[in-house]
Amino acid sequence: MEDYQHYRSDDDYDNQTQSVGFSDVLFRLLDRRSVIEFAALSLDERKAIYRKNLVQRKAVIVEELDDDEYFNPDIAQGALLRQEYFMGNDETGKMLVREARDVYYGENHFNVRLYWLSEFLSDSLADGETVTSVAPLLKHQITVLIDLHTPSNAFYQYSQESDPSAGLDDPKSVHYQKGTTPVARWTQAQLGRLFQLTEIQSITLRLCTKNNSLHSGFDSVTEQTISDLSHVVALLIDHFGPKLHIDVLLDPPTSTVDIRSRWEKPSTWR
Repeated sequence: MEDYQHYRSDDDYDNQTQSVGFSDVLFRLLDRRSVIEFAALSLDERKAIYRKNLVQRKAVIVEELDDDEYFNPDIAQGALLRQEYFMGNDETGKMLVREARDVYYGENHFNVRLYWLSEFLSDSLADGETVTSVAPLLKHQITVLIDLHTPSNAFYQYSQESDPSAGLDDPKSVHYQKGTTPVARWTQAQLGRLFQLTEIQSITLRLCTKNNSLHSGFDSVTEQTISDLSHVVALLIDHFGPKLHIDVLLDPPTSTVDIRSRWEKPSTWR
């Protein structure tokens, strides 16, 4: 017991040390103001400070377990503005966190791998406990990176379906006629989450292929993946119209090829 208490004591000391450091960072983020002084500013003035610390011109890269924002160093410290732990859990603090979330999710372009999409759309950062949907807050642009349907794409194995053939005969289902393999069904279901984005301006679906050129067309795995996604993409196009884009990222990732035209004319594989 004594050893446990000693360990907790050291842990508490580290937390206190971190808190002091974070307080200094927060003071700087708020342009050398306390939270109370910051709250007294006009909404436009607060938004200008949020944008300086939470919005970047290049896409925000969303990666699994990137808690330290390694991929987005320019706005990493701004995450403090989205947490009640630092801004306060009273009504004023909660209001400021809501404002910061609105700016962060509403004004950035996000790059998200498909397997992490559901996690990205569920955020508990505000109070560390309550999970809330950020889908209605996404208003600018999102790019979803989709891996090819190969044995190495094992994320589908975590999917649990009571009826693995559901939706095959329903034209309104994301699985209609194409959901015949586990990896296809998993990908279709994940893409179906995009219907939650009611305010988004632009969605890009980007297939990460192994092709390094188009001299001989796409390889068979890429073509199979496109075929597996053909119906759910058609549903997304019907829903989002010109807001929905789809392309293929060549390997090495230096250029993309737009393939949306495949859905603009009759096709035997759709």
